[in-house]
Amino acid sequence: MNIKQHKIWGLTIALGVIFSIGGITQIAEAVSYPISEEHQQLTEKSSVKVGGIVYLFHSGTPDVINAFGHNGILTVIGKRQGKTKTVGKLKVLLSIGEYYLKAEVIEGEVRHDDIAKYENASSLVILEGEMLKY
Repeated sequence: MNIKQHKIWGLTIALGVIFSIGGITQIAEAVSYPISEEHQQLTEKSSVKVGGIVYLFHSGTPDVINAFGHNGILTVIGKRQGKTKTVGKLKVLLSIGEYYLKAEVIEGEVRHDDIAKYENASSLVILEGEMLKY
């Protein structure tokens, strides 16, 4: 191949990469959902402090159930002032059905949609008031 053919192939590959990345971002946007104003307010303003009860939604897989365990202590990660950081700790009290755990806040302040983690397992924090709606 001569230099002109190399340039054409290079341009073709570069355009292919650019268009494929554009397609990936469109796919990612297709699975996102709009956050309602009510949900946004709940996430930002409602919190549970030490001694309060929250619920955890998890995948129900054996590895997650075993990781959390009864009386397990979980670290809670949340977004505050635009930064993701550790915001509290939870103690697992009991399992409720296949996909939920009941937990007590033992440190910090926990909000709706924070993430409770133990090693590689994680779950979504749901406030008691939201859990009772269902």
